Amino acid sequence: MPNIEFELTNVFGLIYTGGTISFFPCGKKIAFASGNRILTLNINEKKMKNLNYQARSTILSLDIEISGRFIVFVDNSNLMVVFNLSKGFVENKILLKERCFDVKWSPRGNFLALSIQKHIQIWKKNQNFFLSFSNFELCKTFIDHFSDILEIDWSKNGEFFFSYGYDRIVRIFSFRKYNTFLEIKSKNFKKGINFIKFSDKNGELFILTEKKSFSRWKIFNLGCLSSQTVDLKKKNWKKLNEIFLKIPENISSYVWINFYFGILYFGNSNGKLSFFEINKFPIKN
Repeated sequence: MPNIEFELTNVFGLIYTGGTISFFPCGKKIAFASGNRILTLNINEKKMKNLNYQARSTILSLDIEISGRFIVFVDNSNLMVVFNLSKGFVENKILLKERCFDVKWSPRGNFLALSIQKHIQIWKKNQNFFLSFSNFELCKTFIDHFSDILEIDWSKNGEFFFSYGYDRIVRIFSFRKYNTFLEIKSKNFKKGINFIKFSDKNGELFILTEKKSFSRWKIFNLGCLSSQTVDLKKKNWKKLNEIFLKIPENISSYVWINFYFGILYFGNSNGKLSFFEINKFPIKN
């Protein structure tokens, strides 16, 4: 079990019930969804604020843009909203044709990746609207999963992104090349994955399974994926290390990593937010 650096209890109360959490770039604030509303929490001051916007339905996913000035979220009615946090108004609304389970900004904030059932859509910011997000256009669609996609994330350099779905397979795609991807299959994923994220080192993944196994994986030859010179038939990944976390059963939780501060945190549906230092995990290669 990792050392707990500090723990906030009874901060959320009955407001937070276990859903998407996202850190602001400063690392001092987080945003989370509660039904059809979004709340922000200043961790240092323990002050909570309501976003001046109410979605049409339950919010399924949200993410904060790299500058911290914009937040994107998708609700249960398939409506995607880009909200300007610094000015307090809606920049853009897009009604999607199908259900979206996850949405993520690209590292530089120019693209949005959306998991639309079995597909991944990449939406591009219109360069004519440099200082705002008032216009987006669909530029790419990736179709390679056999089931609904639950989670997506970008690599640090924005050249790759992964997806994970109900088929219990992790796929890593080259953003620049169509139909080029690596598959990661493991018996560890048999009961499902709770959390997965690219490390701050390109070519590494952190994965937390439903069996409470927290592990770090190395992806080999990832740079060759863009040039299509990697042998996709070979096993191009390796699990480097693994520990088992003592997470309460039957409690909905969301996990996130803030690599700038080296913090892993869990938000549980019992209203509890716990923080861990990544470098204090007792794991060795």
